[in-house]
Amino acid sequence: MNPSELLVSVIVPTYNAEKTIADTISSILCQSFSNLELIIIDDGSTDNTAEIVHKFNDNRINYVYQTNQERAETRNHGIALAQGELIAFVDSDDIWLFNKLEKQLDVIKNNPDIGLIYCDLIHFDDETGRELFRFSNKVNLRRGNNCIKAILRDNFIQSPTPIVRKDIFDKLGLFDSSLIPVEDWDMWIRIASMYEIEVVNEPLACYRVHQKHTSWKNKPDLLYNSTLKMFEKIEKTLILEDPSLNHTLQKCRSLAHYNYATAMMDKHQLNKSFDYYRLAIKSNPWMIKVYIRLLQLLHLRVFGQLSRFVS
Repeated sequence: MNPSELLVSVIVPTYNAEKTIADTISSILCQSFSNLELIIIDDGSTDNTAEIVHKFNDNRINYVYQTNQERAETRNHGIALAQGELIAFVDSDDIWLFNKLEKQLDVIKNNPDIGLIYCDLIHFDDETGRELFRFSNKVNLRRGNNCIKAILRDNFIQSPTPIVRKDIFDKLGLFDSSLIPVEDWDMWIRIASMYEIEVVNEPLACYRVHQKHTSWKNKPDLLYNSTLKMFEKIEKTLILEDPSLNHTLQKCRSLAHYNYATAMMDKHQLNKSFDYYRLAIKSNPWMIKVYIRLLQLLHLRVFGQLSRFVS
């Protein structure tokens, strides 16, 4: 199949992105592969997002406004409207390099076994524009038809990069809005369990790092509970089909307990932190860094008690 015969539906969920959405739109419309539709789902913006979008005189843009429903339902709305055989995702503060679609389509066009293709990307600072790091220097990018265990352990597919065959959503379902903020991770896991994953191992997108991107870290309870809920879902579905994943899932649970305990430690909720480090050990007694954290926690407890005694 000639890639020029393909139509790619690019879905951009947005909310109050007046400062960044113009850069995002420009990077999409200027792609070297031009046979695309740009579906912008405005999730209830109250700023000038709509006015900025309407300044672009391009009939490939389909702008839709909806009441606020969060990112998962916004993406699902875009998928429902999509006319393309392939669907690409990018958030309204990120940027594509001009040849992103072309390079990914060159790989996926002649390989029907590939369900999702992604790429490397650059993280850059919102205020200065300075490059912070290349994502592949922090995380191993995986490919193939057997990377389900790898993506269970770590979500190595970031939002500005994936292209997915549209018919996959008909078979596997849409993004699960009950799993915010890990609904994209859940979707990639489902795809990896059934299809081959491919990667273009060069940065073709730029991920903007600003205060908004740390918001989920400031909500550790939501992140922790959603992650455990996702694991429970996996246990009821994928584990039944492939029991060999159970060992990996236990390690993933242990890591979730560990991350939550560390977040509680940072908030100086030491008793709660101790309880969740214990859960991490129960799920995976060989996680050495848990014991290191427990020693640090013991030091904080003893030091705190001595400080109160002296005072």
